[in-house]
Amino acid sequence: MANNARDAATILPPNYRWNAIALMGDWTSFGLAMTFVSASTVLPTLVDRLSGSPIAVGLISTLASGGWLLPQLFAAGRVSRLPCKKPAIILPSLVGRPMFILGALALFWLAESRPALVAAIILAGFGIFNVCDGIASVAWFDLFSRAIPPARRGRFIGVTQVVSALLTTGVGGLVGYVLGDGSPLAYPANYASLFLAAAVFLALSLLFCANIRETPCQVDDAALTLRDYARELGAIWRGDANFRTISAIRLLLGLTSLSSPFYAVYAINEKGVPTGTIGLFLSAQIVGGFLYSILGGYLLERFGGRLTTRVEAFVALFAPALATIAGVFLPGHSPWFAGVYLLLFASLGALNSSFMLGHMNYLLEISPESKRPIYVGLSNTLTSVIIAFPLLGGALASAVSYEPLFALTVLGLLPALWLTARLVEPRKLAQSA
Repeated sequence: MANNARDAATILPPNYRWNAIALMGDWTSFGLAMTFVSASTVLPTLVDRLSGSPIAVGLISTLASGGWLLPQLFAAGRVSRLPCKKPAIILPSLVGRPMFILGALALFWLAESRPALVAAIILAGFGIFNVCDGIASVAWFDLFSRAIPPARRGRFIGVTQVVSALLTTGVGGLVGYVLGDGSPLAYPANYASLFLAAAVFLALSLLFCANIRETPCQVDDAALTLRDYARELGAIWRGDANFRTISAIRLLLGLTSLSSPFYAVYAINEKGVPTGTIGLFLSAQIVGGFLYSILGGYLLERFGGRLTTRVEAFVALFAPALATIAGVFLPGHSPWFAGVYLLLFASLGALNSSFMLGHMNYLLEISPESKRPIYVGLSNTLTSVIIAFPLLGGALASAVSYEPLFALTVLGLLPALWLTARLVEPRKLAQSA
């Protein structure tokens, strides 16, 4: 029986190789774009310079998580009734991705004279981008799950993230050069150029996505109302213990955003680290993501999604723990501080790489195929409370300083690691079915 299940799992869907290349191009181009406007380094330092407000800096992560999570419940019903999901990816992307061009223009024209207005434009545009990306992602995850079967998912995610890391290795150095003291581009043209580079790669990502060859799937024509969603949520919540556990883990992992917007700002403003060091931080983040992609891809394919979710929860502890140690015990001019902070950003890269290899892949594997968009939408909506965490982090940083905030984040993440022990390996669920 197990052998039959394993043989069935290796049957590849139509156009597998073509779609794998297209998805790899989409994923990699999107990752390059987001590196140019990194939400952990570039955007926080820019918004801090424009506004001088920790709460405005915290709003970056709030807009990223809230904009991405909240629309998904409403998008899930529509997406679940579409036999072809690709239009639901492309149309919202055409609205959201040009926001980085708008941000670049605002920086060029108004950053010196109206910095607060430019900060508001950038934050609003970033919010619109994430709302549109959240809507598109419900369809993207369903399309991805049908194009890349679980038996090939570990190697695909691992290889794709390794390729992405290799291609973006130089981006961190380029960002550091553009933002550093020796840059030929003075402020605000330096930041504006990074926004334009992000827009170019987002367009390339969409071009790859448009070339995916999608096989239409069977759908339920019945419309789902909000009451239907509530009923569906209740049934899933009561009947699927793994769904309850993975949703709780995702919520707790969201506590990383209490501190993540402030690591670079803290190093520069409180410890006197030069702004150009942002490039080194980004390079360390890329290397960390590269190394974990190799390890995580192997672990997922060899041992399954339960283990990679446990590793993800463990890796999440590293950055706030290292930030606490560096902040309390090390002066900013110390080479030890630089080493710890490079390791900190490497762990952030590993955590970013663990998103698809860990809890997100686990959710996709336990979701029934016909209800996968609803599972994704419901899970993301349940965990949308994390949108308040970065703002809370900004308020705490203003009230009690950064070091206690970093330590509090460590304490909040420990229960997530404990909960991962309660997960059941999806492969066992598939064999029992």
